[in-house]
Amino acid sequence: MNFARAQIAFYASTPSYRAVMNLHGWGILAEQLSGFAAKGEWAEMPILITDEMLNEFCLVTTQEKLADDLKKRYEGIANRLTLYSPFLPGEKDEWWKKLTKELNY
Repeated sequence: MNFARAQIAFYASTPSYRAVMNLHGWGILAEQLSGFAAKGEWAEMPILITDEMLNEFCLVTTQEKLADDLKKRYEGIANRLTLYSPFLPGEKDEWWKKLTKELNY
């Protein structure tokens, strides 16, 4: 989840995403993140991302529950999804096949 917190911190520090942060009431935090980014203090930024923020922008689940949780969260709003997960051919092939079948209902 450190990767996810770092991604959120990076995007939240970007002025073009300020409207999204303001919408959620996190505008002041976004300004703080921008200050850290301007000084190149990247390591400090993910620490500011709360669990509430993480759960707003990410689906935190287990591999076993991923397909069901994706359907619950995005059914009716999205017709395609991108998973931020490293993919190495041959690694977890069976899991990816199972996930694909579960999502193609």
